[in-house]
Amino acid sequence: MLDQVETGQRALLTGIAGAKTSQARSPEEDLSLVFLRVAVRNPTLALEALRLAAATAATGWIIRFPFLPVPEPTYRDWRLLTAYGTHDHQPSPEEVEEFLRWRREIRRI
Repeated sequence: MLDQVETGQRALLTGIAGAKTSQARSPEEDLSLVFLRVAVRNPTLALEALRLAAATAATGWIIRFPFLPVPEPTYRDWRLLTAYGTHDHQPSPEEVEEFLRWRREIRRI
């Protein structure tokens, strides 16, 4: 009896977890959130993240929902493909932080 209850609870939790993952965010939202988290966690890189957003923002971003300066999906996919070998890779916060530090140093040269 107890095993059946535990199995039922596991199935319920798996179903709930599956329901949450089925409502996945778009790649733009995921990547933007990673950059935002890095900028909040490390304020010294926030200005560089803003510079990157301004440099790579899609034309007309200010008049299109979600009204955020995110790059065109094809550009984003190309950058991910050249960096990681696949366009659907999700960079870790550590990778984003390292990239922003590198970008800041390159600009100083």
